[in-house]
Amino acid sequence: MKKLSFFDSRSWLALLVAIPAVVSHALAAPEVAFDFTTAGTTWHGAVAAMLSLAFLFALPRLLPPRQAIGWAFLAAFGGRLLTLHWLTGVSVVGWIVLAAACAAMVLPAIRYAAVHAPPTSSHCPFRWALQTALLYTAWESLLAFLFGGFPWNRLAVGVASCLPLAQLAELGGTPLLTLLAALVAAALAVLLVPACQPWRRRAPAALLLVLLPGAFWTGHWLLGRIDARLAAPAYAADTLPVALVQPAIPQPDKWNAEKVDLIYSRLDTLSREAMQVVSTAAGEGTGLSMSSSAVAVPPRLLIWPEAALPDEVLYSPRSYAVVTNLLAAFPGRCPSLLIGSLDLFVHEDKATYDYANSAILFAPGGKPLASYAKRKLVIVGEYTPILCWLSTRVQEWLAIHVGTPLSLVAGKTSGLFRLPGCEWALSPLICYEDIFPGLARADVAHGSSLLVNLTNDAWFDDVQCPRQHAANASLRAIETRRPLLRCANTGLTCAIDPSGRFSAILGLPSAAPTSLPEASAAAPGPVTARPGVLHVQVPIPAYPPTTFFVRFGYFLDPALALLALVQMGTLGVRRLRQRLRATSAVAA
Repeated sequence: MKKLSFFDSRSWLALLVAIPAVVSHALAAPEVAFDFTTAGTTWHGAVAAMLSLAFLFALPRLLPPRQAIGWAFLAAFGGRLLTLHWLTGVSVVGWIVLAAACAAMVLPAIRYAAVHAPPTSSHCPFRWALQTALLYTAWESLLAFLFGGFPWNRLAVGVASCLPLAQLAELGGTPLLTLLAALVAAALAVLLVPACQPWRRRAPAALLLVLLPGAFWTGHWLLGRIDARLAAPAYAADTLPVALVQPAIPQPDKWNAEKVDLIYSRLDTLSREAMQVVSTAAGEGTGLSMSSSAVAVPPRLLIWPEAALPDEVLYSPRSYAVVTNLLAAFPGRCPSLLIGSLDLFVHEDKATYDYANSAILFAPGGKPLASYAKRKLVIVGEYTPILCWLSTRVQEWLAIHVGTPLSLVAGKTSGLFRLPGCEWALSPLICYEDIFPGLARADVAHGSSLLVNLTNDAWFDDVQCPRQHAANASLRAIETRRPLLRCANTGLTCAIDPSGRFSAILGLPSAAPTSLPEASAAAPGPVTARPGVLHVQVPIPAYPPTTFFVRFGYFLDPALALLALVQMGTLGVRRLRQRLRATSAVAA
């Protein structure tokens, strides 16, 4: 009997393909592909994203099915390990498990590609490329729903580093960008790897490459249209001066009783500095503008990040006093205040309650106007699935001994906050909610004119995670054509205009200076893990457009996820039939 070897002659060839796949995947990561320092665009991230998938699709045309699936998983797993390395600061096991789960989503498309690749199949190469790309997109969409969903760093994010291509998200969201890249990648695999097929049979697959220049031209036209709309004098019905406060509290200090005074002092100091008026002209330009050193008018809205305070602000006399004293310090020009804080939902018996990760809007006088509870909770971090099987008494005992609630309650509806005297509404998104297209779409469909993300990425590193998070969020601005503000505890605090450009980033020369030594001693560049304040003036559109994605486009993700489930069910039924036939043959 011939002994199987994983490293035969073909496997060495596969290794030469898998390594570039891993490298290309890393080059397509947002922290490498995106330009966070200018309003320009790059192209190498989109090319790397397509090449990384093209290398994976080439493996089934070079190897037998089992080897192709194995090497494809290893390549995808290696790429995910590199781009999710920021998770090691919280859990190395979680890093490996999540990377493996994301990599496994590639396997159904690779399996189909391997089974139907020549010489074992006579499938038309054009059909092979089309169905392989569609299955890859379907299983990536399923990742947005499975176990609560984790649509982080989808292939579309790498493609979106090229600003003209990113504009297609207005039409079909991230699935459309992923499908475009997958079709181009599959066509490249067909054209560059003959696999015993003559050129005449493979040539029709080249038609898929025509999609790329067509998509680029369409995106360039969409970008020109939105730029013209932003530049129009009648675009803005209101201009909202906003100050985004980045306190930069390290995660170990946030729930440390000895650091409570530091948290209050940092938030109060930065907020008071943000309210000081200096006679300096505000920055000019279209879309979102940022002042050159300080705002010429005081902000009408102050924003603090997720979980900015160490307790529940509405039930803590000291935290509530910090808010009211701050707002009372500026009579006549007092702003509204939007903060991230824990909140309590007291039950009817008045004895039990649930915690929620919330955003709360305070009026200029300090009165709470509205609150919003986070809808998408982080599994294990914010809720533990097995708790629903335990009794209430056991859950209370665990919460007392752990010291914090083991599970938060999820919100059910969008949050629409209206500032005093304003007819338009803004919608908060907490933590990683800004990577879920459906949430921002629902907010805009209910009438939101401005999206605001409150987040705390202090759990992770200071470079990779903040930049990836901001890049993922930028697609929400394009899909909805709404400005997006991001206020982060440790960065990346920024403003994104409806075209997807990073119009203002804390740490660039136009950011307002601060007297805090941690910030003044920092090197130039986007600020992460250092305190600061970002001033922006946000034009609120007079007639906010309703994009095709907001009106119709979100059907793609659920439909493709359903396709992935149908494929999984079909494969299961087919295997069951094969086993039944084999059993019947043995019995006969």
